[in-house]
Amino acid sequence: MTFKFRDWAFYESIGGYYFIIPDGLKLTKLVDQSNTDILNHYKSEGAGGDEYRAFENGKGEFDAQWGRSTGFMDNAIFNKWKEENRFSKILFRDYRRDVQTVTYKLESVNL
Repeated sequence: MTFKFRDWAFYESIGGYYFIIPDGLKLTKLVDQSNTDILNHYKSEGAGGDEYRAFENGKGEFDAQWGRSTGFMDNAIFNKWKEENRFSKILFRDYRRDVQTVTYKLESVNL
């Protein structure tokens, strides 16, 4: 997954990246731009100040995080899939100040 700086950059303030995982997939790796697997950093919802937060569908703050991420796009297909519980997790990486293109590599297996 690539976030292109001309479309998305944090010049004036910090921000974060949302990774929304479809139901039926188990994420096995999440490699950042420094070639480090950061998946093991996502252990729980954490607190509002934690850099790595994981939200499970049907628990805790999943719906609120959806509203702060994909919900902003107001995409009919994504909204329908959410209603049908087709997403299992939201991973949020906070405190980013990236102003150049950033790439993450995601690997998964089918459940």
